[in-house]
Amino acid sequence: MRFVHFFRGCIRNLFISLTSPPSCWRTTNCIINKKIHRSWKQCFFILIFATIFTYGFLYIFALAFTASWTMALPFSSSSIAYLNSKARQEVSNLVEQTPYLWRQVNYTVKERIQAQQDWVVGLSKIADIQPKKIVIEMPSGYFYFTGGGLRCPYAPKFESRCSVEEMTSTRWWFGLGPWRYFFGLEADAVVTIHNEDFRPTFKVPTGMRQVFYILEPPQKWGPGRAPLGYNDALLASYWRGSDIPIPYRQWIPGKDSRQEQRPINKRRLVAAMISNCWSKGRLKYIKYLQQFIPVDVYGSCGSFSCAKSNYSGCLAAIGQQYKFFLSFENNKCEDYITEKFFENALNYDMVPVVFGARPSDYAEAGPPSSFIAVDNYRSPRDLADYLLHLDKNDDKYAEYFAWRKENGEISTGAHADFFCRLCGLLHYADYIPPPSWGGASVTWASVNKCLGKDSVEPWPTE
Repeated sequence: MRFVHFFRGCIRNLFISLTSPPSCWRTTNCIINKKIHRSWKQCFFILIFATIFTYGFLYIFALAFTASWTMALPFSSSSIAYLNSKARQEVSNLVEQTPYLWRQVNYTVKERIQAQQDWVVGLSKIADIQPKKIVIEMPSGYFYFTGGGLRCPYAPKFESRCSVEEMTSTRWWFGLGPWRYFFGLEADAVVTIHNEDFRPTFKVPTGMRQVFYILEPPQKWGPGRAPLGYNDALLASYWRGSDIPIPYRQWIPGKDSRQEQRPINKRRLVAAMISNCWSKGRLKYIKYLQQFIPVDVYGSCGSFSCAKSNYSGCLAAIGQQYKFFLSFENNKCEDYITEKFFENALNYDMVPVVFGARPSDYAEAGPPSSFIAVDNYRSPRDLADYLLHLDKNDDKYAEYFAWRKENGEISTGAHADFFCRLCGLLHYADYIPPPSWGGASVTWASVNKCLGKDSVEPWPTE
């Protein structure tokens, strides 16, 4: 009881302070200030404690009681109910002609993306399909190359079949427990980015699908992140088994051939650009390699500097001097191939020496015969010997650029049409529901296999 009276006195003193003349804030001679000055320090700490306690209590209350409320707010805009008999038959025929679009590893990433795009093209020709609503938690700028919205360059009419809206900042910042995300939210899908964040995952309302958008490997932030099985979320990632594959880049062969472009004469051998020094595995391999050949490391982890304000210009200068570029990823995971391979090396006429995904993953994602895989060599010394061999044999080195005759392109289209393919799959789910992950304990680390941050063999150094 005594504590209650003290707390009430703190609130009263705070009110008096806020409503008193400004002159009383700057002097202890004011009568009002004298009354509250002695107990103010105690009041301050009591108020901080009370605020934290109250917020924690409300959070636990929301966590305990609103999960069932969200499940009691179904929202569904199934396309089937709004179609006439003719349109239903057209969609049924299209479903029969379309290969299975949900997660699987039996097809290449390019084949799966093409099948999803073909479904969108076919669906765009059918009228009277009810639009879907997609809500994204983070600002649209976090979804790379999408332009902040739904773009279907191969089926412009389909762009009206879904809306993409950002979650309000009020809900995102000030909500408690499940209220923060889903309470009262009406949408067919909510897209959650799981890259470098540590936000919790709550149950979604009936009829709403959760989509995890992931571009970072599971080993980077720990095995417990991104609980796919909790809501049987759809997965959008670089991994081939995703529901919506979004590789960082793709090599798209051209239909016409052109004259081969041979690389210019270069004086230096190997370059690397590494700024994340916490990834010890690749740095350890480079130190092994430097015992046999010169390797110039640019960035925070090396001795050579490269201005971030002129990143592309720096890479262009490196490309004019070096024959090989170490496209070493920060983790060795299936299908994890970033711009280090496509943009940093291939785009600037260097042969990438790759360390990260499996050699077969690089062969599928990149141009044919365009890279050298670390995993194909018994030790750093064997790799160094092969690089020195290519350095002395211009014709053999030039074979790594034969792919340029195909007149293809390095494409970011798999990211640009992410919302388009997601929209198509939400309509597809009305006819062919997505499979379950098989349990709430299934996470991102459960499906995308990695070898770990420091998976480097103890190669001989002599």
